Order: sequence, then structure tokens, then C-alpha cells
Amino acid sequence: MNAPNPRPLRIALVIDTLAGGGSEHCLRRLAHGLAARGQAVFVYCLRTPGIDCNPLAAAGVTVRAAESQGRDLSLPVRLGRWLATDRINLVHAHSCAALVASFLPAKWQGRTVVHVWHGWPLGSPSRHHLLARTLDRWVAGIGLNSQALRTRLHPRLAACAVHLPNGLDLPALPRGPARQALAALAGCTLDGPVLLSIGNLRPEKGTLDLLLAFSRLRRDWPRARLLLVGGVIDRAYAVRVATAVETLQLETHVHWCGPQPDAWKLLAGADVFCLSSRSESMPNVVLEAMTQGVPIVATAVGDVGALPSASPDDAPHTDLLLRSPDTALLVPPASPAALAAALHQSLGDPGAALRRAAHAQREAQARFSNTAMVGRYEAFYHHALTRCGPNRSNTQPARARILMLGPAPPQTGGMVTSIQNLLRGPLSADFDLALLPTTQRSTDSGRTPWILGRCTAMARHVRALHTLWHRLRSEPIALLHIHTCSGFTFWRNLLDVAIAHTTGTRVALHIRGGGFADFLAALGPGRRLLARTGLAWADAVIVLSSGWRKRLWRYSPCAHWYIVPNAYDPALLAAAPRASTTPPDRPCRFLFLGPLTRAKGLTDLLVAGGLLKERHIPCELLIAGPATPEELGAWQRQAAALELTTHTHWLGPIAPAERPALFASADCFVHPSHCEGAPNVVLEAAAAGLPLVATAVGALPEIFAPLAAHDGEWLAPLVPPGDATVLAKYMAAFATNPKYRARAAAACHQHIRDQYGPARTATALSRVYAAVLPGVAPRVYSSPAEDTVPHPAQRSAIRAACSTITAPAPPVLAPIGDSR
Repeated sequence: MNAPNPRPLRIALVIDTLAGGGSEHCLRRLAHGLAARGQAVFVYCLRTPGIDCNPLAAAGVTVRAAESQGRDLSLPVRLGRWLATDRINLVHAHSCAALVASFLPAKWQGRTVVHVWHGWPLGSPSRHHLLARTLDRWVAGIGLNSQALRTRLHPRLAACAVHLPNGLDLPALPRGPARQALAALAGCTLDGPVLLSIGNLRPEKGTLDLLLAFSRLRRDWPRARLLLVGGVIDRAYAVRVATAVETLQLETHVHWCGPQPDAWKLLAGADVFCLSSRSESMPNVVLEAMTQGVPIVATAVGDVGALPSASPDDAPHTDLLLRSPDTALLVPPASPAALAAALHQSLGDPGAALRRAAHAQREAQARFSNTAMVGRYEAFYHHALTRCGPNRSNTQPARARILMLGPAPPQTGGMVTSIQNLLRGPLSADFDLALLPTTQRSTDSGRTPWILGRCTAMARHVRALHTLWHRLRSEPIALLHIHTCSGFTFWRNLLDVAIAHTTGTRVALHIRGGGFADFLAALGPGRRLLARTGLAWADAVIVLSSGWRKRLWRYSPCAHWYIVPNAYDPALLAAAPRASTTPPDRPCRFLFLGPLTRAKGLTDLLVAGGLLKERHIPCELLIAGPATPEELGAWQRQAAALELTTHTHWLGPIAPAERPALFASADCFVHPSHCEGAPNVVLEAAAAGLPLVATAVGALPEIFAPLAAHDGEWLAPLVPPGDATVLAKYMAAFATNPKYRARAAAACHQHIRDQYGPARTATALSRVYAAVLPGVAPRVYSSPAEDTVPHPAQRSAIRAACSTITAPAPPVLAPIGDSR
């Protein structure tokens, strides 16, 4: 931590108001701490302060209120006048609205501006959020009180943003007076367990989820009471909360206490503090609960905490407030059932709950003190004052910086999922990973003239190439990791490879998409030569399986080939555990998840469903995935022609966060695709505990080879693509034989969790990076495995190594064994 500057800084902390939630509390503590360290601190409120400012004035902090309302065009003028009068060195925008209001007057006067993010709305971002993300390009420093907020920024800005976690110093209060204060607020005797929630009424806080969970909890704890403390931010949401209280008949057990000064003093009197938020960054109220030694049940959002990892190989989260079950009980957001179960567990075992609370109290004192927070901010300010322009250092970072090039949300598909898994996986601990999203095609091309559409697309790609060239020239990027597939994407990515070579940046081409081999085979001699040269020009060419490497090697023997398997996302699957058995009164549910196209085998699935119906085998088809209204109508008509209307449920597009619940609602997973690579959705379904029937395409025969026929019974049956009869045969076996289904589910679950977790993928990819980048050592995140081949030095060595590679033969259909 940097020592304070002998010459005091003159700092303007700009914020909307001082009354409110976590960011306002953080600013007040920061102002007190900076003033105590000898800095000249000024607080500029865009509106009324909303609190008694005498404590700040007593600490030597000057508070100025603009009393602005609506779109006040004179506000920048007043802020500029204050900046000049107070001779401000540094302007710290504490909110997006504060940055928008103070940016122009501060820049006009040559003041240094920094912006610290304290959260993100659950719904659509406001105009201030969108403007702030643009203005962040020209501030001297960007701070984040939560690591989860990095995904909200442009990748270049997120890479250089500084993590500034909150901190506070609060004394631990006795339980008795706090309990009496809670009883006074409730207006009754608290003769049962008391649950306390502190937070303003708005959708982000998930109060409706908490009410549903409390309604379930009262079945076992009828004398429990829930106290809600906080102001009303969203009036429409407050009406919904009041209606839910009446509907659930909780009027006598839920007490709305309104906003309370120093609400943290109430925490020690509660039996459980509950945070039911659907969106958070780093909430101060959780820190306050930790300091008071109260048991905590919270949702795993933002930097609050992460759900328990499904794999022991996953890297620990070191920046999170809570760890489950060590310091709190964490549940997925928007899950009242899980929240009710965690509350029941905490109340049912008070000894364990108090041990967790004591552990959390010790961690709060050690990791999140107000002194440490003020020191981090001071170092951040001094660093910003020594820089000009964007917050970029000219020194080589301690970790090798890897720039990934590929699609990003809101685009969907297996490539997006794989990239996001890599960015969130264990590699981020040892490599500086960033993503440059590729251009997205316009959605209104059908209404745009052909020539104009072509020109627009060309201009879009030229801008993307210029952006890439600028980043490679201006940042110390060690490796450009390009995620590519067949068609136009591949030819465009060859231009990216050429640009990287002009800047001296090493390149890895990561081939995805099951049709890449067919794409190369269909090329003419000239374009095939160009493709061969482009593959050989890359420093590494990554494929998903040994079978793929064997098929593709002959198209470019001089390329440097490596194998990096896909992996499932444990955090995604931990959110919704599956039931172990199917209810006896419900038909077997077969889930299909993917684009509704013929290439994904949807026609085969419907025909197979029709065959099961003819045999009077009870089953339901859950079909989830994107499709245009015209395409969806065509599929529904085909299902109607097969008399499957009442047996088929069309669920539409499914977001990644919704997949756990979808997997939990199904009994089997069906993937009848005609062309694939190593589909993430199959790995996720198997890891989630679903038995599966899939086609023997892409890397699937290699992935599920260990589960081939055993004693006449297939534990992961793979069928020929396009063969609806065989597909129906194995679907019938699963639908009519629950014991067989259970054995297959257990085998798939264990195999995928053991062999295709993120640690194995991270280990394989780190070996590729180590082979390509000088001075980088490979990392091992799991037990050693044959994930990659050694980096070849000569063409003959490549040919010799690749000629010995063999892939498992596609499995031959075996008869279905009888149930045992």
C-alpha cells in the first residue's frame, strides 16, 4: 500500500445523495477515513443529502448539495464552480449519474477523474449506466467494489479496472438490547425465531422470493417472524410485496419496519440474517452482519459468495465475502425452495449456525476493515494522478495476457458457452484473460437492401479488424486466442492471424463446430491451399478430441496440433439438484436442448416420439431452443401430424442460468444431432445426472467410449444419425426401465464429472500456452492426463506424432439388456 502523499490531496466525492444503501454508506466511511489521514475531502451531492451532515462536518469533510431535480442543465455549471473554488485535484464519481454530471466540468478544468462502480441493476441499464460505460474510456482510473462487475465493462477497461472491496469497522453489540429493539419495531413479543432482512424494496433485493421461502418455513416454524427493514425505492414492487403478504396470509408474522437509522444495530438480535437478492455487487449489509456474529443465509450473487463447487479441482474464490458452509449458507438466487431449506437448516441446528457466524466475524475483522479500504482508495488515487489518458500501464504485466477473440453474450451457442467457461475457470488465476467480442450480424438484414447490407457488414468487419490491430499495438498481449469455426468465420479469422503477425503477437486457433472437416473437404484446390497455409501460420491449432485431430491433420500436416477437451460449468449445475426418481404418476420426460433445426435431429426426435406413442409408451418431449415464429409453427404442425400435440412442450430459448432448473425437470436427455463437435450441452446434461441418448457424431464416441456396452447394456447409448427407429428403441428402454435409467444416469454423471471438469480443460490449455509462449510454465490443475501432444519442432516430427494417433471406433449398437 502506498504511503499518503505529504501534500494533502483535495478530493471531491460526487454522489447522488447520502441517504440510501451500500454505496452511500461506503462513501461516508471513506470520507471519514480520508479526512482522518489528512486529506482535504469534499462531498458533492447532486440532490439533497438526506441525512444529518454534522458528523461529516465534525470530521472535517465539506458537504455541498446541488438540490438538483429532473434534467437540470445548470448542474454541470455549479459543479464546475465548486471544483474551481475548492481547487480539487481529483474527482471521484461514486455513481454513474455522478460521472455523467461531473465529467465535462472536470475535464474542461483539467481535473483527474476516477469512477468506481458499486452495482448494476437487475433489469435494463439506465441511460446513466450506458453513458458511464462510454465515458469510462477517458477517465484516469476505474474501480470496482465487486469482481463480478468486470463482465459489465468493455473487456479493455475491465482488464485494467482496480478491485476496491468495501470495508467497515463496527463493534460487536450484545444480543439483549438488539432483541428488544426488534420487538419494539415489530410491536409484539418475539417468542419464536426472528429472521431479519435489511434492504430497500426493489426487484433486485428479491423480497418476493423471501416471502415465498418464509411461507414454506412456517410450516415447520409456525412462531417464526420476519422483519423487513428498508425504504421503498420501487413503488410498484412494494405493492406486489404487500399483495404477496396478504395472499400468503402472513400479515401477523411479517413486519415491515421501514427505513431505520443505523440498522446494523438490529442485527445482533436476530436468529438469522437473510439476504435474498437477485443482483448484488458487494453489499455492506453482509459485512455488517458478519461483524455482529449473526448466522447468515444469503443468495450466491456478486461477491457475496459462490455455491459449493461440484469439483474438488476448482480454484477457491479468494475475493468473496462468504463461503458455504464455512461462514454462511448460500443458495442460488430466485429459488424460494432452496432459501427455505437453508433457513430451516440454520434454525434447526443453532450450534452449527453460531459456529459459522463466529468464523464469519473473524474473517470480517481480518479481511474487510475500514482502514484497509481507505488505504486501497488512497493508493488508487495516487496511481490515477500519475497517469494520463486511459488507465493503461506501459509495463509488462506479471501474468501473461491472453486476448481471446470470439462471440460473447447476448449471442448464444456452444462457442459462447465454452469461452465463458474458460474466462471463469481456473486459468484466470495464472493468466490475464480478456475477451474481444467478434462482430454480431444484424438482426434486420431481411429488411435491408442487399447492397446496403453488404456495405454495412463490410464496414463492421473493418472496424473490428482496426480494433484488434489497435489493441495488439497498444497493449502487452502475449497471445491472441482465436475461437473459430467453418465458413466465413474462418476466412475472417485468417485476417486476424495476419494482423497478429504484423504486431509480433503469437496466435492460437481454437477450432469449434462439428462441420469443419467437411468444410475443408469441400474446398477447391486454391482455397484449400489457403486454408492449409493459414492453419500452419498459427502457433497452435487446438481441436476438441483426438478423432478430430486425426481427421484434420491431413489438411495441414505442418500445423501445430493440440487437443483441449470441452468442459461443463460446475457453478451452473450446482444450482438445481435433480430428483433421484421420477414420480410414478408422470410419464418419462425426454429433454431436447438446441436450435430447432433439422441438422440438430429434431425431425428424428419427433418421429421417434411418434413411434413411442404407437407402442403406447408414456412419455413427454420437452423441446427447448431458439427458432423463428415460422420455424416453430412448422415444427408444431409436424408434431400435430404425428399426434404428439399433447405430448410435446415447446419451451422456447433457454438462458444459461435457466438450464439447471430445466435439467431438474427432465428424466432423460436426447441429442439426435447430425453434426457436432463436442457439445457442451451434452456434457452439462450428463454431469447434471441425466441419462442420455445421443448420436455417434463428432467427439461423442470418444467421450463416451468408457461407457460402451457392458454385460449387454449400454450406459450411454449412441445411435446412428438420422435413424429414428434406433433412437426410439433406446428412448423406449429408458422410459420403461427405471432401473436401467438410474444406472445410466449414475454412470454418465460420474464419468463426466471425473473426466470433463474445468480443471482438465485448464490444464490442457495451460500446456498449449506454455508450448507457445517463452518463459511460461505449464500449470497442472488436476492429475496429469494425456490432454495434449508435445509441441513439435519439425515437420517430420509432427507427421510422425500425428500418424500414430487413433480414435476409438464408433460404437456398434448393442442389444438392450434386461432390467436387473
